[in-house]
Amino acid sequence: MVTRVYFLALTLFVLLGQDALGILKWPTFDEFRKRHTSSDQWLLDRHGTLIHEFRADHQVRRLSWIPLDEISDPMKRLVVTIEDKRFFSHKGVDWWSLGSVAIDFLERSKLRGASTITMQLVTIMDRDLKGVPHRDIARKWHQMQDALGLEHIWTKNEIFEAYLNSVFFRGELQGIHAASRGLFGKDPHGLDEGEALLLTALLAAPNDPWDVVAKRACRLSKVAEVSMSCVALSDLAEKSCGHSYGITPSEHSAPHVANILRSKSKEVNGTPPMLSTLDGGIQKFALELIRDQLRALEGRNVHDASLLVLDNMSGEVLAYVGNSGANASAVYVDGVRAKRQAGSTLKPFLYGLAIEKKIITAATLFNDSSLNVPILGGVYEPRNYDKVFHGIVTVRTALASSLNVPAVKVLRLIGVEDFIATLERLGFYIPYDSYYYGPSLALGAIEVSLWELVAAYRTLANGGQKSEIVLSEASQLSKKKQKVFSSATTFIISDILSDRESRALTFGLENYLSTRYWTSVKTGTSKDMVDNWCVGFSEDYTVGVWVGNFSGEPMWQVSGITGAGPIWLAMMNKLHVSSHSEAPKAPSQITYRDISFEHANNERREVFIRGTEPPDPVITSSSLTGLSSGIGSKIRYPVDGMTVTFDPDIPKDLQKIEIKADESDDHLTWQLDQENISSDQPYLDLVRLKRGFHSLRLLSPDGVEIDRVRFLVQRMPNK
Repeated sequence: MVTRVYFLALTLFVLLGQDALGILKWPTFDEFRKRHTSSDQWLLDRHGTLIHEFRADHQVRRLSWIPLDEISDPMKRLVVTIEDKRFFSHKGVDWWSLGSVAIDFLERSKLRGASTITMQLVTIMDRDLKGVPHRDIARKWHQMQDALGLEHIWTKNEIFEAYLNSVFFRGELQGIHAASRGLFGKDPHGLDEGEALLLTALLAAPNDPWDVVAKRACRLSKVAEVSMSCVALSDLAEKSCGHSYGITPSEHSAPHVANILRSKSKEVNGTPPMLSTLDGGIQKFALELIRDQLRALEGRNVHDASLLVLDNMSGEVLAYVGNSGANASAVYVDGVRAKRQAGSTLKPFLYGLAIEKKIITAATLFNDSSLNVPILGGVYEPRNYDKVFHGIVTVRTALASSLNVPAVKVLRLIGVEDFIATLERLGFYIPYDSYYYGPSLALGAIEVSLWELVAAYRTLANGGQKSEIVLSEASQLSKKKQKVFSSATTFIISDILSDRESRALTFGLENYLSTRYWTSVKTGTSKDMVDNWCVGFSEDYTVGVWVGNFSGEPMWQVSGITGAGPIWLAMMNKLHVSSHSEAPKAPSQITYRDISFEHANNERREVFIRGTEPPDPVITSSSLTGLSSGIGSKIRYPVDGMTVTFDPDIPKDLQKIEIKADESDDHLTWQLDQENISSDQPYLDLVRLKRGFHSLRLLSPDGVEIDRVRFLVQRMPNK
């Protein structure tokens, strides 16, 4: 009875003729192909080259559309042979196959399918048919009607191509591209006969166990005349289908940039490839640089590094490496955006602010000596990286050689609040107020990101003009610029940071900061060698490098010179293979003066903002006495600004405070509240002093003030 109904349906279908064909509802081949959306998204560099591929849609695994001529011949031959051997001769319905179905049913009472490739394709295309039972006669009716209709508007090659790109092969793998990459790790044009046979065997039941698939492939090999043995097919089936599969991205060079740009997109998948400002060649070179340097530092407890390269003029990001990739301690951490302690990398902005305010010049002298600064809960004593004090030094030497004590003294001159305000204008996020940071802010006791730091150094490279960094299309970002420093100030700071001789006090003449072309660069190492940095710029590029551990563990004897420096130098050399870098031209506000220093046999031509140059070419330490309390400090104790509190239970004759200077000189005179005290008196009895502020001065033999501190005396109330 069922067979009669089945053949009656077929007869009615034939009699209905062309009017029954669903021609009008089908899209053209080009329209259907355009609807094909990959589950993956692509990131392209500035030249349109693929640099990163990642999954965007987790509902299905579907890659890009593959043209028929890019699919291997064995794959095309075996699919036709096994699935629809008369595909190129029928018009969408294989009547011989339908007859065979009827005979099978009459002889064995078994109803099997006779779907052609075209009928399978229309089922995939027509979502309304998916809910109909697989062997239902009504479904066959619709399949045949739709298949005949599709064949009227599409060519055979178009149907075959669409089928191979739409059919499910295994699990979530839809289309020949995903199946080939997911199961065999290759593109469809490289499929050999055995791999093609296994994929074809999967079409009948994509989710069968691998051993069942292997047996089916073995049976089909005889039908398709494939010479591969059943043992070899079984091994191949176990290898490809016997475990979880994965599609390795063809390019994986910029995962963090891909995530950033994708998060800004409103659509999840199906979008055109994302366009970035990255340069694929520079990006890949930067990634290899980081990996090579981390291998070179093996054994020093260094596991992570990041790098950022900017074009100075446009602000476009040319390279953005968040970490070293698979070998990073935390592959998902973006080291370019992660916050780490700045170390000495903020010093150029500190000195720049003081120069901008005309408080100091590049020739100003500082006494790099022991310094105690009162802070909440104690006294802050800055030390240099080399644990050596260098005596009288110029601002040029102090900044270029990254001395710490002079930097703290400069901060005391300009104030923590003003420095924080400048850092914020540069783009740094400062979460706390000045009381939280105190004098340690001069030495980078604040967390910054490589993104913020490189952007700020680019501001120096651009004459004090700050503008946005561009990671995608420049047209999407604001062109607004903000003036942070004058061009004269940035010229002086850049000149100091490019001075190899002034840098030599700490780093020597030859190191990883020395280039064959003009560059301006600064390193930084945070406390206990947790982080080290190297950030600098040439005429056209700004490059920043961070090296350390995402976990916050200290490195072992790795500084900014030995850790981040080699990466910075190699990246700069790469950028200047075919270009040179010239020093910036002096702006009109700049003037030069030949000067010499009385305390040392040292002469040089120094650079000044016009109006701040000294009237005399000879600079002496005594010429700085006007700023002695901030610069030429000699008094070690008491500390300027401290509070002395005495317990009334202590006997009055023991309530004394030690007066101590850096240098012992019998000819120096102590002066307390305008009263001279003999220099050979090491202790001062404070019992008779009134509560309140007191002034202590240290005078030279000729009566010139060397240093001055003010402190508060108070007593605890009686218990």
